[in-house]
Amino acid sequence: MRNYGKNTHLFIAGSGPEEGKLRACVNDLDLKDNVRFVGAVFGEEKRKVWEEAELFVFPTCHWEGLPYALLESMAARTPPVVSSVGAIPDVIEDGVHGVFVPSRNPEALAEAIERLDNDRALICRIGEASRQRVEKHYTVARLADDFRKLYHNLVN
Repeated sequence: MRNYGKNTHLFIAGSGPEEGKLRACVNDLDLKDNVRFVGAVFGEEKRKVWEEAELFVFPTCHWEGLPYALLESMAARTPPVVSSVGAIPDVIEDGVHGVFVPSRNPEALAEAIERLDNDRALICRIGEASRQRVEKHYTVARLADDFRKLYHNLVN
């Protein structure tokens, strides 16, 4: 985002086999002041991370199924910037509940982030639409009702 004149801060939560390479890349590019590795976060600490985040950036190239972090970001009104893989397109309508970017395309990712950063009203609209989608389709109460209906149909 430096090329766009933006002073962006990236928080990387969680860990995995690529963490060492990511840390080395951050050091090599002298991004230590802009990137923070926060490790695994739970409970109150996770809530604070979601509250402080302006975007959830997850441009994966792997078959992710339905990432729980995506639903968490949407519930927290943190607009997701994601790739259209796995079940992600079943949850998000591009431009409504989040923004799709191609996997392995840093230029498209930077452009999407810049577009959102320049349109704070859009960030708010996507955040609110995301929250409403999660509340309508992805709550424990809705899941329990689906199971109740399924068991009722099986018994009858």
